[in-house]
Amino acid sequence: MANVAVATAATQILAANTNVAQRSAVVIQNLGPNAITIGVDNTVTTANGITVPTNGVLTLTAGINGTLFAIAATANQVSPADTRILVETAGQ
Repeated sequence: MANVAVATAATQILAANTNVAQRSAVVIQNLGPNAITIGVDNTVTTANGITVPTNGVLTLTAGINGTLFAIAATANQVSPADTRILVETAGQ
């Protein structure tokens, strides 16, 4: 599991998968004070991504081998905010 601080600029929260094993699931938990938005590249905005509300969880379960980015609309998301990423690979 990784902890990531999400800022008002697009922040990479998950690198592309370079392992042979395909990811079977990615869980993103937003413990910060504001919603965050998830996208597949650094052009993600709060208008074009998938929103994860405060204390919300997003689970992705198919074809999650690419890079993921997140952005927060509000500057105070970074501290003491905490976005947690859990990756499960096939066979685990």
